[in-house]
Amino acid sequence: MKRIVYDLRIIGACLVVLYLVIFFTHLHYVLTAEFSLHRFLFAAAYAALAAGAIGVVLTKEWARLALVYVNIFLAVYIAIFPKEYVLETASLSNALMALVLALFFNQSETRARFVQKKGSAWRSILVVDDDETVIKIVRPILMSSGFSVLSASTGEEGLQIARQQRPDLIILDVIMPKMKGREVCQKLKDDAETQHIPVVFLTAKDSNDEIQAEMEAGAIAHLTKPVNAKELIETVSKILN
Repeated sequence: MKRIVYDLRIIGACLVVLYLVIFFTHLHYVLTAEFSLHRFLFAAAYAALAAGAIGVVLTKEWARLALVYVNIFLAVYIAIFPKEYVLETASLSNALMALVLALFFNQSETRARFVQKKGSAWRSILVVDDDETVIKIVRPILMSSGFSVLSASTGEEGLQIARQQRPDLIILDVIMPKMKGREVCQKLKDDAETQHIPVVFLTAKDSNDEIQAEMEAGAIAHLTKPVNAKELIETVSKILN
């Protein structure tokens, strides 16, 4: 988990340097040349981006939003007024760079890194599935979005880990040896120590009757195999937030 935050902070630190260099370049034109509204707007935009990049180092949500919206503004503005951009030869590349950064900081995986903190600890998710391949697929998806991941290959083991570790969310398969998924979910909800933990079923079964039975057992959401990474992260993030 620490590596993921560290990588994001490296990106933020690099952007701080980049944006400050561009800001001071525009500021030089503003102070030494005839006043231009375009140059003033560019200087102000890059000042805001530099502040946002500093916030990214601190993993602040407002900073992520600043980078998204200011970069969108810059991409559109440069595309509309390319000749007014002070660094004319780099106008297209800067517009594309702004667009790419806006898309990066707005993707669900990046958003999750800014909002998944719980105090000073990362939120934990327990994945219960007898198919080791599923766990190997789900684990890196969740970890890349800032979650710590616990796993269990049986319902009995999942119940034990849930009671001991108290994860923030449980992802549960339906068909497992011995204790089935819905029975595990029911036991979790019958136990005062674990009944507050939201349960999401991840299963190949997707009929309305199956989904209804899962909800009646106490689940909060249903996802269908094969795993869709975007849907998984968005569902988990929505529940935990």
